[in-house]
Amino acid sequence: MLMGALGIFVYVGAEVAIGSFLVNYFSDMNLATVVAGNETMMSIANTIASTFNKTFTDSDPKSLLAIFVIFYWGGAMIGRFVGAYLTKIMPAGKVLSIFAMLAISMIIISINSTGLLSMWSILAVGLFNSIMFPTIFTLSLEGLGDLKAQASGLLCMAI
Repeated sequence: MLMGALGIFVYVGAEVAIGSFLVNYFSDMNLATVVAGNETMMSIANTIASTFNKTFTDSDPKSLLAIFVIFYWGGAMIGRFVGAYLTKIMPAGKVLSIFAMLAISMIIISINSTGLLSMWSILAVGLFNSIMFPTIFTLSLEGLGDLKAQASGLLCMAI
């Protein structure tokens, strides 16, 4: 249970930190010019932006980059559904381990690359972070019997 509390603490910090700093991370890599110069990337950006009645022809660079953050959080949503299925057919601890290793791999790829590869690999972290909270929480409570209520409170405090 204590390892679960530590795991949730670290996971939530990592998830929020990555999600919060994506636009600045992309800006620091000057990805706005890369995205603006890539027809496919601009098509993706304008397709998403059109749902908000906006286009990126003369927009500021940070708003162009910010539109791609939807893939981080959207990946988290999709990954949650995939993860829920996988935990039904595989042990939850194994699914958690696989997803954690994939998230770490995506971060390492992003750190050690540039351009669109760096961008898409860090966005993919959302997909693999998706099952961590519910899986860590559930595994931490396993076998605690009557102590589940107190353990749940500790896990929630770790958030």
